[in-house]
Amino acid sequence: MDLKTFVAESLLQIVQGVVESSVPIANLGGAVSPVYYPKDTERFLGNSKGGENYPVYAIDFDVALSATAGLSTEHTERLEVASVGVNTAIQQGSAEDKTISRIRFMVPLQLPVDPESRKAAEQASVESKAASNRLSNSRRAPNWKTV
Repeated sequence: MDLKTFVAESLLQIVQGVVESSVPIANLGGAVSPVYYPKDTERFLGNSKGGENYPVYAIDFDVALSATAGLSTEHTERLEVASVGVNTAIQQGSAEDKTISRIRFMVPLQLPVDPESRKAAEQASVESKAASNRLSNSRRAPNWKTV
């Protein structure tokens, strides 16, 4: 497998994995690769954008990939995660050429939030906004009119 095909297949399979996991994770209350407000920490990436503002964490992958090219008349190529302890030696008379490569990448993940914690946070936010509005209104001159 040439480098161009290896990179293209690797990226395609990563994106397919993200897409395939999106719906089941959303059904559990999380999100894969959400838009987020970045922070300056190593594992905590920031908070998701939108009404929820939930924490987003970095999930790192460090994977050994096995690229196998079949030497048959069909000339098949495939890319798969290598098993632990893979023997990379080609057996005598084998009809495949196998290469082991390493790829590292990160996927942002918004984990589900406990429903009770969510309610408490929403209530605290409403109360904080109300207190802020009361304070702002109390600082206005008596003849101040809002339009």
